[in-house]
Amino acid sequence: MFRGRTYMWIIAKTKPNQEKKADINLLNQGFNTFLPIINRKKFHKNQWVTIKNYLFSGYIFINESDAHGKYQKINNTYGISKVLIDFETFKPFLLQNHIIEEIMDRLKAYHSGESIISKNDIVEVTSGIHNELKGIFLEDISNKRSKLLINILKSYREVIVNKSDIQLVY
Repeated sequence: MFRGRTYMWIIAKTKPNQEKKADINLLNQGFNTFLPIINRKKFHKNQWVTIKNYLFSGYIFINESDAHGKYQKINNTYGISKVLIDFETFKPFLLQNHIIEEIMDRLKAYHSGESIISKNDIVEVTSGIHNELKGIFLEDISNKRSKLLINILKSYREVIVNKSDIQLVY
């Protein structure tokens, strides 16, 4: 979609819980946007449920080539609170395209089921006897199991859990 060309991205702060409305309204005005969404497991009513969360809650990325000179239009868009400004230049703060591409690549890997967890990442166990405990990811044991370091009663223990039962803590 945006690969192979040099783009810059504007960061806009959205009004509380209005990321999707801001995205729809910006798209309707002809802007290209990027609103990264991630599936998370959350403990709700004594069970783990999968919910969709915004990776950067309260923020949306807008392609600068579409917005050149239209910053006031973005600020007045329903759902947008303000465009983030670089206080040295007093122009919108811009992100380089390679940062957005890196986020896109990581999200693609995450949604395809590839492991994006690496050594020393903080993870949370979402089922089993270690349910709701947080620990440090040590290594993959096999295709289906991983080794974690968990603090249980002020003592660190290495435990082995199913890969499908852990998620990164953001």
